[in-house]
Amino acid sequence: MTSTRVALGGLLLLALATGLPACRMTNHFPIREPHSDSEWCGDEFVQSTAIGLHFIMLLPLFGDGSLRSAFEEFQDEADAAHTLRIRVVDNDTSVYWWWLPPLSFLLPLVISSVSGDFDLPTAPDDAAVEAPDAEARAAEASAAGE
Repeated sequence: MTSTRVALGGLLLLALATGLPACRMTNHFPIREPHSDSEWCGDEFVQSTAIGLHFIMLLPLFGDGSLRSAFEEFQDEADAAHTLRIRVVDNDTSVYWWWLPPLSFLLPLVISSVSGDFDLPTAPDDAAVEAPDAEARAAEASAAGE
């Protein structure tokens, strides 16, 4: 029975070492209605996640689950979207050292995530181009009054 557990644990570790680590994911969520209680709310909410197996919680072995890697993924997405500005709302790093002891004391799973808002550039709207702004209307009104 013990050899079966060791074999299953080894297969689980092999599956995790080849498939799950070295994974970087990014999710995009469009913001339909901005929150009224915040100073600024972007056009899109983005969450970037980095997953990896680290040696003794410090040295990345398979993938890099550090917060730096998640920030790099977040910044790469911002550069690809040509954002005007970004706001980082939340970041977190979790070290799963307890999932398969004593092996996980040496090779813990590390997951880091960064969440924030992107302010995306917009194309000029035809209606906004045709409608004069307030200063132009005031200048026309003063010219008509003279």
